[in-house]
Amino acid sequence: MIDLGLSTFALVAIFCAFLVAGTVKGVIGAGLPMVAVPTVAMVLDPALAVAILIVPVVVSNVWQGFQGGLYREAFQRFWPFLLCLCIFVFGGAQVLANADPRAMSLVMGIVVIVICAVQLLVGRIMIPVKTQHWLNPVAGAVCGIFGGVAGMLALTIVYSAALRLPKDLLISLLALIALCGTTPLYASLILNDVVGWREIGLSVLGLVPVLSGMAFGKWIRDRISQDSFERILMVALVVIGLNLIRKGLF
Repeated sequence: MIDLGLSTFALVAIFCAFLVAGTVKGVIGAGLPMVAVPTVAMVLDPALAVAILIVPVVVSNVWQGFQGGLYREAFQRFWPFLLCLCIFVFGGAQVLANADPRAMSLVMGIVVIVICAVQLLVGRIMIPVKTQHWLNPVAGAVCGIFGGVAGMLALTIVYSAALRLPKDLLISLLALIALCGTTPLYASLILNDVVGWREIGLSVLGLVPVLSGMAFGKWIRDRISQDSFERILMVALVVIGLNLIRKGLF
């Protein structure tokens, strides 16, 4: 039996956060860390909140990756973005692993609110193909820095949506982003002794609520408007982001 060293309240909060995050992933196909990390960070240090997501993130994205199949085309078109993302995520994660938890709560809260604001505008944003040639590496670096520091790759979802790619190509790109983004992120956390056997054990247990939530999310996706769900999600994330800012300031 793994000694998790957490209170009952913290375990229940983590379970609920993973369940909700899995549900979001099931409904919109993304957003697992975006929902789980800031929510869990309300009861754990931000770096630990990222660390315990390692197994659910890898498993859910491997499952999602099999749905696309256009990896070669996605890699050929977006390798500059992926390369810069990988490099800068590792650097940003060094800040996450060593910074003061209160400061990281503040940063994480601000990032969540900014992402929500951008998400509301994403329907009006479209990045032309001719612009992508020079913008991809810049966007990869920016997304990598924020992704590493905040422990979330949510900005990459916003950028990918603005590319207006065909569905299967978008799914393949998101899978490659998950691979190139989470590998250096978790490698950095392991090197900084943030991820150990206790965190991996808790992460494995987290598969139960995440996968259950994904199944429930698919059921919801077939029955309600995705736009309505995303609006509710944005409101909830703003509340979470404000609470993290409060935690960081006070």
